[in-house]
Amino acid sequence: MYNSLYKYLIFYKRLALPNIGVFSVEQVPGRLDFLNKQLHSPIPVIRFATDKTVAADKQLFEFLAADMGISTIESIKQFNDLSFHMKNELASKGEFVLTGIGTLKKEFGENYAFQPEVSIQQYFPEATAERIVRKEATHTVKVGERERSSDEMMEMLSEEEVAEGPDRWWMYALILGILGLAALVYYYKTH
Repeated sequence: MYNSLYKYLIFYKRLALPNIGVFSVEQVPGRLDFLNKQLHSPIPVIRFATDKTVAADKQLFEFLAADMGISTIESIKQFNDLSFHMKNELASKGEFVLTGIGTLKKEFGENYAFQPEVSIQQYFPEATAERIVRKEATHTVKVGERERSSDEMMEMLSEEEVAEGPDRWWMYALILGILGLAALVYYYKTH
């Protein structure tokens, strides 16, 4: 029965246990850890919410009947027996282990805490995310409102550098310095 309940939870992402609560499978999105250069994959996580008013649905009983090879009425009976047994175990021992899913522990009042059995994280290891720079690869670059290829931009930038020519600022400074020196010599010679 536990394996069938686990399959149902994985297939339909929701499992309701009357007078106890609801298990659900949620997808935690992937994330990029830029500082450690790691890419964490998206993982499914089993969550539990205490809900005394929830009822099992017909789809669950039909699934259990088909999976275990029994009639729908027999699956309803076995499920109700399991639910009753689970409620009694939680009341007497304070915890109940659902094989393949996790452990329910009774907290104060009628609330339950859930601890997943196996961390699915171990099946989805982090991937290294190193930056790859390709010098000769062509890609599009947005310049103002236009998109251009990286090759076009490289040609345009290299043309601008050639059009400027070599930087000869020091020649102008030298000429001005000589003119200034000549003006001083002329001034002292005439006065």
